Amino acid sequence: MVQLRTALNEAGTFVMQLPTNKVGLLFLENGKVVQLDPARLDSYQTHAGQRRDHWPSSPEISAAMFERMAEEQGYSRS
Repeated sequence: MVQLRTALNEAGTFVMQLPTNKVGLLFLENGKVVQLDPARLDSYQTHAGQRRDHWPSSPEISAAMFERMAEEQGYSRS
């Protein structure tokens, strides 16, 4: 537990060194993700994550998927 608290404290200190608009970005150097040096922020390329398509879900979709799988496996509901 001590190691976890130490790591969290170090992470908090590290994040506090970043400008707000840089928090949450991936930092790249020569196309590879790096552990950045806050003193060299301008030398990195950044990549912001973005939401794309996601798999829709609902109880009806889940039920239909399980029903189809059961039919394909030869299981019956009776």
